Amino acid sequence: MNDYSFGNFLRELRERRGLSQYQLGSLVGVSNKAVSKWENGSSKPKSRLLFRLSEVLCVSVDELLTCRNRPAEIERKGIFAMKHKKELWENVRTTLFERYGEHPPLPFLSRLESEAAELEHTDHIVWYALIAALIQKVRAAGHFVHLRDGTNSLLTAFLLGATEINPLPPHYYCPFCKRTELVPDAADGWDLPPKTCLCGKEYSRDGHAIPLASHRSLFHREPAILLGTESGYYDTVMQHLCDLLADVPYLILERPPVDENDRTARYLVILPPELAAQAGTVLPFEKNRLKYLPYYPHIHVWHSETMERYHALEQATGTSFDRVPFLDGDVLPQFTAGNTEGVGAFGFVFLQMLLKKTPPQNHHELIRFLGLVNCSSTLFADERIVLPEFPSSRDDIYNLISTRLLRHGIDDPGFAYRVMENTRKGVYTKQGMDDADRQYLTEIGVTEEMIGWFKTIKFLTNKSISVLDLKYSLILMWYKLRFPEEFGQIYLKPPHIRSYP
Repeated sequence: MNDYSFGNFLRELRERRGLSQYQLGSLVGVSNKAVSKWENGSSKPKSRLLFRLSEVLCVSVDELLTCRNRPAEIERKGIFAMKHKKELWENVRTTLFERYGEHPPLPFLSRLESEAAELEHTDHIVWYALIAALIQKVRAAGHFVHLRDGTNSLLTAFLLGATEINPLPPHYYCPFCKRTELVPDAADGWDLPPKTCLCGKEYSRDGHAIPLASHRSLFHREPAILLGTESGYYDTVMQHLCDLLADVPYLILERPPVDENDRTARYLVILPPELAAQAGTVLPFEKNRLKYLPYYPHIHVWHSETMERYHALEQATGTSFDRVPFLDGDVLPQFTAGNTEGVGAFGFVFLQMLLKKTPPQNHHELIRFLGLVNCSSTLFADERIVLPEFPSSRDDIYNLISTRLLRHGIDDPGFAYRVMENTRKGVYTKQGMDDADRQYLTEIGVTEEMIGWFKTIKFLTNKSISVLDLKYSLILMWYKLRFPEEFGQIYLKPPHIRSYP
């Protein structure tokens, strides 16, 4: 990186955004003196700060490194061409109308248009379409591949088929006549009571109220996609990916097994045109990961014993996961009763303790319990159990604070976003909460007990991950009830390896 060129480019970007050196430093987390040194060429930002700079300045990391803006979309070819992306956006909008009728609820349409405004000049929709094509191909062959990252939270990805998680507010919809009924006050769409549409068909129930604003950090950085699949089908999935990216330069970083129980891990890294000469090479992971992964889009494909068991269960019962009615009325009571042995993460001791102390009454509570499993808090070291009404995902925190702000007539998500980011990154745990944040939270009605919870969190994951975990736990419980012998052979017969993605 040419320091002088970088400094000039950074200054141009900062001034274009109307930011002072002090303001940019505050948003990135450094002093104005550090920004000044970057701009005059006397120092460079550390790698971890490039992502934050790219978010704040609305450019990609690649653009920061090359000190130039990305070429106009019209110059791009293949799957990243402007024409191709326009077709994908048209497909997404068409799918929304096909699902919810000619006049979908305004919040649904607004959510899609908000995502389009954020993503339309990025390549993200291409990645969602690619993942959707891969999932469709793998499932058609009777195998599993799952996306497991923040992309699960986006309506665009859901409508394309890249994720099973619908982030919209809770709602009923009729797959036959397309009638939709929005129930915004419900905690989760899966908890809506069964209901018959005016056309006489039973409504479908969906929507998990995952806010768009809590995932803005995804929009202005290069995609880092995490895909899990069965070990026996791993090489086939990698080949499918390579076929889908046939006209895109990429290389593979390969991490060899560290012991006899480990497996080879691969990262498929997408290269910019200026590095196309390196395409097709396979490089050792440890030696090259810092050279490529922080700066370029990549797909990490990992081995999942959990998905191997999913496949085995389908084969043993002759029943596809896709056809399981996981919202059957007799499934949820099994979790309330604590009959969760072998059922995904609910076999963990910590979750069994939560279920025993506070038996869940609905799917919303189960999602929160799963969030606590994925959460890292200093309270857990003391073996204390956190009340399930406490926020258990970054989305919970954002929803909590933004709702309280609206009650006080403040329609500005900035404060909610900052508290969410500080909490989920463990800033309050490491540095404490400053008096201003505490005062603002108290003024909008956040309790001292809740503020204390924020200060114990070292890491907090996405709500969408907990929703996905719950969906497959509900499916497994259905199999356990309907096919107890087959379920027992695969999930309960020793040695019982509790593997979970």
